[in-house]
Amino acid sequence: MNSIDDVFQGRLAIDVLEAARLLSLAPRTLYNQIREGRCPLPTFKFGARRLIRVADLLNLLDLQVPAVEVVAAEPVVGKTSGRGRYKNSEKLAARRLGITVKELRERGGV
Repeated sequence: MNSIDDVFQGRLAIDVLEAARLLSLAPRTLYNQIREGRCPLPTFKFGARRLIRVADLLNLLDLQVPAVEVVAAEPVVGKTSGRGRYKNSEKLAARRLGITVKELRERGGV
């Protein structure tokens, strides 16, 4: 495994693509978060490039808590799209559970 010095090679800032890779995010996700003001990292522009300070990225990674609480979602009764077709949410939920949409509806929805 690479050390922090090997990864950043003495740089003070990295671009959004590299930050996304290091955070295991899709670059588009990180760009969307920046645009919407939801990015946990401050960014700045240098010419046409959007950059993130390495110190801010390291600070964010040090503060991450590995424990994740899993909470079951409340069932939501799905509706058809108006033509008798199943909604995509119903299709996805049924596929996740390994049952048909009809069986999902009989159980009480998504």
